[in-house]
Amino acid sequence: SEFRCNCPDKQGEGLIELKTDDIVFDGPFLKTSGAKNFIRGYQIFIQAKKLYKMLKQFADGNDVCSIYLMDMKTPQGVVACHIADWMEVREDKVAKITIYFDPRALAKALGRKEDQ
Repeated sequence: SEFRCNCPDKQGEGLIELKTDDIVFDGPFLKTSGAKNFIRGYQIFIQAKKLYKMLKQFADGNDVCSIYLMDMKTPQGVVACHIADWMEVREDKVAKITIYFDPRALAKALGRKEDQ
């Protein structure tokens, strides 16, 4: 998808054009809705990205699934995250993103408890 390819590699440039104003984001560390809230929260992940490697991406109608490896920089070092996301597209823009990954190693490196 254009959204996934542009977001990590260009440090978030183009996010406004590629998502709906009422985007919903649901992930282990961030649950939010609305374009401004999404951008504010997602910038943390974009800034911490060290490596991004798309492993597989496929679409079925308005649904796009991406499976990728992302190394995240933390104060405790680099943490490798294997991530799957499901994007729901509406009128050629991303309306909803659901992220799936095991957050325990990243939470520990960030000094967060798993329930935060």
